[in-house]
Amino acid sequence: MKKTITGLMLFFSLLILAQDIKPNGAKLLLEGIWEANETSYICIITVDEGFNTVKTIHNVSFEEDLVLKEKVLSQDDKQVITSLYNKLENHKIFSTYSLINEDQLLRNIRGDSNVNIVYTRRDNKLRYQQITNNN
Repeated sequence: MKKTITGLMLFFSLLILAQDIKPNGAKLLLEGIWEANETSYICIITVDEGFNTVKTIHNVSFEEDLVLKEKVLSQDDKQVITSLYNKLENHKIFSTYSLINEDQLLRNIRGDSNVNIVYTRRDNKLRYQQITNNN
């Protein structure tokens, strides 16, 4: 009986510890803020760490005062494919994002524009600041 109880305790402790382990896949490495010399936009990628999937990709231009959200079409361990429609310019593109290394990201754009952009990591983790009410 002692062995059974000890075995169950060990099993449950391992189960609890296993839930804290985060997958270390390529999509988790995509998360962060990326910038490139070729464009005025920065690319912000958020990742759902529990499922190791890209949740959102936003392209933000402070010069043009514009935020464009891409629609994630598909993703695997090597790449994320998105679509983007800019209503202001009647411009539709498809992008394929793939990591070159931990600090460089290749974006292959096809559609109304055909270009490759190499982004450099500006910040590897998005930091959310908790706002407290000091009343």
